[in-house]
Amino acid sequence: MLIDTSRTGSARVWRTDVVTDDTVDSTGNLARTGGVVTAADGASTEKYRGTTDAGACYSRVLESAHGWVTSDEQPRCRLADVVREALKG
Repeated sequence: MLIDTSRTGSARVWRTDVVTDDTVDSTGNLARTGGVVTAADGASTEKYRGTTDAGACYSRVLESAHGWVTSDEQPRCRLADVVREALKG
């Protein structure tokens, strides 16, 4: 998991202006016989969302299995939710 924020302002009045929240979960296996790869496979899920310095919100969920992208979704994104969740962690 990676959560990254950027803040602007003075020491008394900080304002979060950019947030990125990126989580990757992967599994895989690799089998070798006599130094030669005999089997390889894997799957992963990546969820990322964030904000831009212009105030826009983006969100994406990607899934892959067996070397192929199996799902690519763009969930609804609310700026307040992204900032609140990132600052919690």
